[in-house]
Amino acid sequence: MRAIAVVVLSLAVPLLAACNPGGETKSSSGSSTSAAADSVHCDAKAWPLAMPDLRGQRLDAARAGDGACFLFASATAPDGRNVLDGQDNSAWVVKDQSPDPGALVAEKQPITVTVKPAGTK
Repeated sequence: MRAIAVVVLSLAVPLLAACNPGGETKSSSGSSTSAAADSVHCDAKAWPLAMPDLRGQRLDAARAGDGACFLFASATAPDGRNVLDGQDNSAWVVKDQSPDPGALVAEKQPITVTVKPAGTK
């Protein structure tokens, strides 16, 4: 029985790797990204970094590119729920943020934003 399990497992691992070449994963914004590339990109930064002004940006855009290096702890909607737990981050626009734009942010420092539905004032 063990020999069968080892054979099945030894065949399954290369098959799974072939189904996901490059180790790509889905980011929270729904786009396909390489987790390893994001890690190298962010690790190469000279921390602390100045916090960008995220206000007025769609949440998915704020969390992409260099924004992927920041630790978004929460994105609070008007009804109090954390929309980071949802699937469609493009439906939200950053209304306010903490820390403020320009503040120096440590590598693992939590970032919090409040959001409003896209298309509202």
